[in-house]
Amino acid sequence: MYNVIIVDDEWYAVQAVKKRINWFELNVTGIFEAYDADEAMEQCKAYHIDIMICDIEMPGSNGLELCKWMNEYYPLTPCILVTGHASFEYAQQAIHLNVFEYILKSVDYDQLQQVFARAIAHMEQEREAQAFNQLYNKYYKLWENQKPILVERFWQDIFHNGIGQYRQPINAMLTAYHMPGGLLAKQIWPVMLSIEQWHKEFDSRDEEIMSYALRNAAEELLIRHLEGAVIQERPGILFALLYLDEDDIPSAELLASRLKEDCQMFIHACNRYFYCDVSCYVGDMKPLPQVTNVYHALLELEHNNVTRMNSVIALSEMCGQWQHSENGTYVSSIMWHNWMEMIDMGKKGVLLAQINDTFARLQEKPVHIEIVKAIYHSFLHLIYHLSHKRGISAQKLIGSEKLLEDPASVKSLSKLQHWAIRLVNQAIDGINNLDDDHSAIIGKVKHYIEEHLHEVTREQVADHVYLNPAYLSRLFKKETGLSLTEYIIAARINRTKTLLTTSNIKIGDIGASVGYDNFSYFTKIFKKMAGVTPQEYRKKYQI
Repeated sequence: MYNVIIVDDEWYAVQAVKKRINWFELNVTGIFEAYDADEAMEQCKAYHIDIMICDIEMPGSNGLELCKWMNEYYPLTPCILVTGHASFEYAQQAIHLNVFEYILKSVDYDQLQQVFARAIAHMEQEREAQAFNQLYNKYYKLWENQKPILVERFWQDIFHNGIGQYRQPINAMLTAYHMPGGLLAKQIWPVMLSIEQWHKEFDSRDEEIMSYALRNAAEELLIRHLEGAVIQERPGILFALLYLDEDDIPSAELLASRLKEDCQMFIHACNRYFYCDVSCYVGDMKPLPQVTNVYHALLELEHNNVTRMNSVIALSEMCGQWQHSENGTYVSSIMWHNWMEMIDMGKKGVLLAQINDTFARLQEKPVHIEIVKAIYHSFLHLIYHLSHKRGISAQKLIGSEKLLEDPASVKSLSKLQHWAIRLVNQAIDGINNLDDDHSAIIGKVKHYIEEHLHEVTREQVADHVYLNPAYLSRLFKKETGLSLTEYIIAARINRTKTLLTTSNIKIGDIGASVGYDNFSYFTKIFKKMAGVTPQEYRKKYQI
């Protein structure tokens, strides 16, 4: 619920805004009135004001001075200025004061309703950003001041080196890393927390800080009053490790139910406060020497999961679930050649509908990671084949090397679908741009041929316009009705005709100047095209 203050020295103007706006629709419950700047300041000090609308022309301090005061003391409160004069100076000052909106009288109240709605949305975004910055700074300081690296290194040694098979080295490690000596007598319950994607652009340092914040949240929500630790195993992967006594084992079902609820709370917190998607993979309880096996099983579980995001997934429930034979049969039945033709013909709507339908079918059952990779490479093959057919590089067709090959897209079906749609859109747009450029390309080809008649070849022309010779020939014939070779011959004969009728240059020299050093071959070609020999043509038509 929000509070609004209306500031104007004219009573009827305040009442008009008060009565003509649908405040209920905007979730505004508090409407305050002020008839000069001083009264507005007192209201802002006494009450929490979310939005201010004020007139510029008022006795005493005007609306611009009031906005300046609001910027200083309440910078997150959007200010809407109203004036009866279309003054450039007023507008300039409003921009300088970062006023949210500048409105001329008489006021269109429907427009004003929309302005209030946008102001509320803007205010919420600003407050959310401020809250995030405060949270970020809090965890940045914590991250700077303390890093629980000993516990982290202990578990990384257990996970990676497999030394958990031998009791004696573990005892030495427990002592070296200042870990509790009774850990060997406990059951370890690992939960892997996989950060699937960030919703904000972070550099590596910021991601590390945010991961530290997630570790603290996991400790608060997953470990709670139990003994345990949360460590970062690698970028994007955290492990929550619960240390359970034998006395806790009889209540394992209750603990499992509570842990699932806690994981769901953690996922919700990550979505809302930490700008990321996370899934929790719950392992099996094992004694310390067997934790390494559970660790590798959880990594494989996370690697194979391409359909479920922001989910709690138990290792015991998912063993053998990802089968790929049925999905593989469905993927192999896709008419990829038809899809390539649709891209080539620019049938974007039909193709995107088919792609979305394909992914919707794949989402119906668990999908193996190999199926996702197969689809990814099939799309790449489609684009490379199409670009080769068009006679250009795939990168030039798509316009982005990063989009063309994006290994991160195979992390999930939803990411792959998003990538595939972007790839197809770029390919169709690229082909449309190519088609628009055809007339310019044909013009460049004709000009180059005219300038190089004495030595021009199909390959030289293709190099000049950066196209494959075979593709250029197909394109040229489609646009002009002549093959490239036919056009070159016709251009040479036309130049010959001009020189025969407008100059006294020897016929042999004319042939050489247009690329025919062999006089008899030149005469043969000319007669075939013109119906007479060069000598007969000159005699008949020379000026």
